[in-house]
Amino acid sequence: VEFADRASAERFERDWDQAHWKLDVHQMPGLSEWTVIASTVMVPDLQAISDLSARFNVLAPKYGADYDGWEAAVTQ
Repeated sequence: VEFADRASAERFERDWDQAHWKLDVHQMPGLSEWTVIASTVMVPDLQAISDLSARFNVLAPKYGADYDGWEAAVTQ
């Protein structure tokens, strides 16, 4: 999720409040934008991912942010 400023990114981080999630707030290299990377470990499930995407899509605009989708890593 990308934000115009650090304060908005930190407010989003506090509002996310989901157990078992790690949120990383940092400034985009060479840019003025800030980003929040939210990560967790889960078994991929279409309904769970759809529900989480819906939550990101509701929260991001509340803080003037853009939600840019998912990335996934395969782990064992």
